[in-house]
Amino acid sequence: MVISERLGVFINPKTGKSKQLPLDEKTLLKNFETKKTTLRINLPAPPQNKYYKYILKVHASDIDHLYHVNNSVWMRYCMDAAAEAVQNGFFKCFKRDLFSYPVKKLDCIFNSEALAGDELTVLCWQEPSLKLEDTIFFHVAKGSKDCMSCSIQFYMQHVLSKL
Repeated sequence: MVISERLGVFINPKTGKSKQLPLDEKTLLKNFETKKTTLRINLPAPPQNKYYKYILKVHASDIDHLYHVNNSVWMRYCMDAAAEAVQNGFFKCFKRDLFSYPVKKLDCIFNSEALAGDELTVLCWQEPSLKLEDTIFFHVAKGSKDCMSCSIQFYMQHVLSKL
């Protein structure tokens, strides 16, 4: 079973900024259930000096039709950072390739865009106080500007394919 909750935003393609949904679009969407809401995700702040740091440059192939990093690419950045951290022994509870652990839950919040050529820093860590050995937290920044944060919870048991 999959549960997905999203907050939709109408984007002006010329400015790349959000704007009010035009009346004709509202009419087209009148049969869809809509709620005026703001999604809130409570993610812990990175602990001082207890995180793995991964630096990357945004490539042109990471950019979508609005000329900023596509949402799926943000997840690749986080997974690449965590996979490198696992490979380097940073996360002790992950004993094998991170990509062999199925994702159980993913929560993310996007705060700011990134563009081709930007240098991003991905911090990843676990939060011992929460006793969540199966969860990795992420924070991505462009300089001092927060871009996105997320948490990824994994199934820890080793599942072999039935194929």
